[in-house]
Amino acid sequence: ARDFHRGGSASQRGYNARWARYAKWFLSQPENSFCKLHLDDRCAIVAQCVDHIVPPNGPEDPLFWDTSNHQASCIHCNSVKGHKAIKGSYTFGSHG
Repeated sequence: ARDFHRGGSASQRGYNARWARYAKWFLSQPENSFCKLHLDDRCAIVAQCVDHIVPPNGPEDPLFWDTSNHQASCIHCNSVKGHKAIKGSYTFGSHG
């Protein structure tokens, strides 16, 4: 079950200084300037964070650092997607 989002601090879930450096680099790439999710009208358009396309089950899951599993996202869309995934209403690859 992919439920690591529910517990532990951000650092315990793998979002540490190493992730911050990687995210800064990832978002600096021209192809990652804009939110790829654009889930609703509250999307900020400009990418602000790195989204895991398929949520990993913690920092030890190979999906956590798999660059093909990362996409640019705004904080709003990343949060909406995360909450929908936890509730079970988000279908990966959908926009809504």
